[in-house]
Amino acid sequence: MPPSGNAHELLKKYLTRQPFIPFRFEKTGGAWFEVHSPDMAAVTRHDIELAMPIENGRQRFINIAMVHVDTVEILLPVNGD
Repeated sequence: MPPSGNAHELLKKYLTRQPFIPFRFEKTGGAWFEVHSPDMAAVTRHDIELAMPIENGRQRFINIAMVHVDTVEILLPVNGD
């Protein structure tokens, strides 16, 4: 679903939804980011901060400017989940 010109409000809504439903978003350039827990992301006024999976014992965080969020989609469960 396109962010309707207001990715900030849409991502905040998805992060605070009860019960939480995992979602993913695409940024400019085609990279997709999945959010499986509300603890993985924080929405600020102009960007979204994501906790990335731990690699080599290190936690990484990235910030993505809201103007680069192109598409937001709910992640539907796979059969059997």
